[in-house]
Amino acid sequence: MPLVYGTTLRLPSDLFSTDKITTSCNQTYVFLREKMRALQPIPTSAHSNSSMFVPTNLKSCSHVFLRVDSVQPPLSQNYTGPHEVIRLTDKVFTILMNGRKQFQLIV
Repeated sequence: MPLVYGTTLRLPSDLFSTDKITTSCNQTYVFLREKMRALQPIPTSAHSNSSMFVPTNLKSCSHVFLRVDSVQPPLSQNYTGPHEVIRLTDKVFTILMNGRKQFQLIV
């Protein structure tokens, strides 16, 4: 086979050493335990602290469109409106929808 591959073939068992392991299981356990104790937790990200983008034109608008978040049949409208804005705070719209006041969160 050296003519085909350029070297003699090796069995997978030839790739590993057959020498006895010199460390005992107790030493391995102590080493692993010390390494695990030395690990420090990584702080997780705070997903709720992210700021969201709100266009400046939204603060002075007189009407808004609302997105429909439910599953819709094909070719249906994704937004309802325009709805009249009665009151606006930093996070809440009070709008007139179908003749009734409704509160909508800015998300």
